Amino acid sequence: MSKNAKSTTQIVFRFIKKYTEVHTHPPTIREIAEGCFISTSAVARHLAYLEGEKKLIREPGRARGITLIVPEDD
Repeated sequence: MSKNAKSTTQIVFRFIKKYTEVHTHPPTIREIAEGCFISTSAVARHLAYLEGEKKLIREPGRARGITLIVPEDD
């Protein structure tokens, strides 16, 4: 993953963390896309990377099925 992509992944992670703190539930993919100014397909790639890094878990079939595992970004 390129340095720019890793930076965007960190932005996505922080957005999810902050959104969950404020709203008490995780954001949808569209909300992440709008909040991070990226496409929904890019969000999906970043979420897959974060899931592979064991920083979050996604529940298939749920719009708000994101659970953060790591409280802070490394």
